[in-house]
Amino acid sequence: MAQPRVFISSTCYDLQEIRFQMRKFTEDFGFEPVMSEFGDIFFDYHKHIQDSCKDEIEKCQLFVLIVGNNYGSSYYKQKDISKLPDSVTMQEFSRSIEVNIYKHIFINKFVDYDYKNYQKALNKEINTYFERNEISNEKIDDTVLSLKRDFVSKYPFPQDSYKFIFNFLDIIYGLKTNNAIITYESFEDIKFSLRKQWAGFMHESITKNKTMPVNSLDKVIEKIERIENQIKTLVDSQINKQDNNSKVTFDISKLANEISYEEFTRIKEDIHDKIFNLLYVDVGFIETDYVARVIFRKQITSDIIEKWFSSLENVTKQYKWAKGISSSVVFKGIGIKFVYFKNQPEIPFDLVLNFYNIYRNVKDSFSKEDYDALLNLLSDEFNKHFEIEPEQKKPYDFNI
Repeated sequence: MAQPRVFISSTCYDLQEIRFQMRKFTEDFGFEPVMSEFGDIFFDYHKHIQDSCKDEIEKCQLFVLIVGNNYGSSYYKQKDISKLPDSVTMQEFSRSIEVNIYKHIFINKFVDYDYKNYQKALNKEINTYFERNEISNEKIDDTVLSLKRDFVSKYPFPQDSYKFIFNFLDIIYGLKTNNAIITYESFEDIKFSLRKQWAGFMHESITKNKTMPVNSLDKVIEKIERIENQIKTLVDSQINKQDNNSKVTFDISKLANEISYEEFTRIKEDIHDKIFNLLYVDVGFIETDYVARVIFRKQITSDIIEKWFSSLENVTKQYKWAKGISSSVVFKGIGIKFVYFKNQPEIPFDLVLNFYNIYRNVKDSFSKEDYDALLNLLSDEFNKHFEIEPEQKKPYDFNI
């Protein structure tokens, strides 16, 4: 009977005990562990031993990466010592991305905590620089890299190896898919997570080939009927229009603008959710613990909203490397005086980008009436945060 093969990647000496425990757990689960120190890898006589390890990954079905506080041995092919060293573990992880193998990623809890503090400090320095300087779009990437190099050169890393490990974690946290990351303090945390995940794989393999549920079948039928109606609409609207060569031509604008109620509801909920998260800050542990993120000193029209949306395009380009953006930057393009609270959390970059993308989607793909309705909705929501300026100026007023 075939067994799933699990490639276990980590530094060896500092995580030796965890690797032994990982091997036993994998075997007890009925899977086959693949580990270099136990002779599980075919070492090609014509290749370096490190490359043989990498080649074994594509013969496996699962990849487990365990990151501790040691960076490990350098990859033998790296000749340029001016660059950050490329470790064997990082090379194995890169190969796992190339072959798109299912991954489980575990990062030492304390290393991850130090990394998050490092990232927070780095983002703050980058954001501060961009707030104080005007940078053209074509120079943004180079500027960010330069700022990061300067920051790394003076940052007080808890251990020397962290300078390299944090660079590795940048790559790990940059994954867009197949990127489940779990922190661990002991092997028990790793075992608990893998047991649940692998049991989930078993459940999925058993249930995925079952007969389609009735409610899912109803949805399929509904979609088929909607497609039939759209085709009929397309044909009926243009059936009498022919060119000189007796060819029927179709104007699909009406069909393109049609959208299912289900899809429209999803878009509408997404818009309202992002408006709320943009205008309010969560300051507590229950749903009612929200305060206004910003207060406007002038009534806002749909024209002002449209102008603000246009400014977001440059904001998303300028801050694309940041995890968060301050309120002063996000709302600056609105062009009127506003108040923000400087001790509030930054607005997540993904929220600003998604908000801008919704605007572009509605403007480009929906009717003029729908686009105007979106602008009016936003002006109404923003005006809920309108307050007349008090006589005594507050220290957190932001002037345009």
